This record gives sequence, C-alpha cells and structure tokens, in this order.
Amino acid sequence: MCEDCGCAKEPAFTELSDEDKLRKIEQVLDAHVRPMLKQDGGGMVVKGLEGDALTIQYSGACGGCPHALTGTRMFIQRQLAQALGTDIEVEVVRA
Repeated sequence: MCEDCGCAKEPAFTELSDEDKLRKIEQVLDAHVRPMLKQDGGGMVVKGLEGDALTIQYSGACGGCPHALTGTRMFIQRQLAQALGTDIEVEVVRA
C-alpha cells in the first residue's frame, strides 16, 4: 500500500519477477508497437528477457527491412521506456 494515500500501489517494473516483466512488456508491445508493424505487413516475437535486455525477432516485411535494425528498434525502446519507466535494451536476432 501507498504510504501517502493508502491505495494499492503497483510495484516498480524493476521489482517485478521476470514473468511479470515479460507480461508487462507484451502488453506495451500489443498496444503500441505491433499494430504499427502490422500496418506495414510485419510483426515481431519476443524471444527472451535477460536483465534489462529484451531479445526480439521480426517477422513478415520487418524481417528484411533495414529500418527494423535502427529506427524501428529505437522506437520500440522508447515505447517501452515511456510505458514502463525504465530503459530496456532491445536486441534483434535473425531467423
């Protein structure tokens, strides 16, 4: 509980279990990233999380797009940082 108002305060992202962190990451990706990738005929799959490094793999049109390794990856990092309040390093692996 929050000491200031007594409400049920949600723990900081860094205090969550890895399973809960992945769940939160997937929620952000579903809400803010995947719809944009889908518009361009692409997608992405989370392959794993180790510490503050998230490993993803692009699919569809994103798999061969040169922007996926730079601009798109940075967009994903920004969306996660804004939503989760912490920096997540996104690493892209190829199929």
